[in-house]
Amino acid sequence: MGVIAFTGSARKSTVTIKPMLENASPSSNSTPQSQNPYRLVVTDMDGTLLNEDKEVPDSFWPVVDQLLERGVYFAPASGRQYATLAHQFSPIANRIPIIAENGNYVAYSGETVSVTSIDHGVVKQLVHEIRRFNESRVEQERTPLSVIVCGAASAYVEFFPPHFGITESVQRSQFEEASKYYLKLKKVDDVIVAAAEDDIVKVAIFDPYDVEDETAAHLRAVSDELRAVVSGAHWLDLIDASTNKGTALAALQEALGVSPAETVCFVDYLNDLELIDYSGRSFAMENGHPEIKRRATDIAPSNAEEGVITTLRELFNL
Repeated sequence: MGVIAFTGSARKSTVTIKPMLENASPSSNSTPQSQNPYRLVVTDMDGTLLNEDKEVPDSFWPVVDQLLERGVYFAPASGRQYATLAHQFSPIANRIPIIAENGNYVAYSGETVSVTSIDHGVVKQLVHEIRRFNESRVEQERTPLSVIVCGAASAYVEFFPPHFGITESVQRSQFEEASKYYLKLKKVDDVIVAAAEDDIVKVAIFDPYDVEDETAAHLRAVSDELRAVVSGAHWLDLIDASTNKGTALAALQEALGVSPAETVCFVDYLNDLELIDYSGRSFAMENGHPEIKRRATDIAPSNAEEGVITTLRELFNL
């Protein structure tokens, strides 16, 4: 059922998707569409589909049900953990593809399709550099970076050393905040040790300052085997250099028999750029990053205005 392939520093474990799709469609009772060119809808989550409370709006569910009934595929594509996304889409998780961890973890109907993991030596190198960076920040009386090492089985965090002067209560509060994005999250003594027992797909960084001002450039220089993706004003994801949401979407399109011209995406931030490249129609959210709004074919109302849902109703005459 599966094959293991090694490419550079990234270990790619893939399960053939086509057999899964032979008897899987958006709905067993789906009817062909008429006069609509789109067969696949892909959407980012934070700042895009999710509302200001970081929740899927109630108005989304009847819309996606109608899409699936018409034979339209729907796929969330997020930097979030697969377990978190599967929980958020639990009513339909067994009917849809999910692109998680910025393209490094893909599942269909609850079955893992592909996992792209980073070599443990590279993870170790990166964590050591982040620790040195944080020591420098603390010496300058500045707030250090928070680090989440994300594996296929779980995500891992370690608390700051005592000399950083950050109380345990503050760190526990930060842990609870991170749990909103990572349903499977463990506090460990050493993330490097924990990483050795898992397939690490991403190292996520939270910077209390603007992550593009200093941190992104510094960590990009750590290894050319990693790609630093800005996924929010304060968030940076370090992933395999050859993988992104767009490469995951391209593989999904091939497996589904859907062309880029038949794909529409909804995006808001820089980690979504490659989704635009593989979509015939792309909607940047009104609240999106300026570069995303420049590159997209269209602008949708903001996530606070439920722009994804409003636009889908118009596109598909729902």
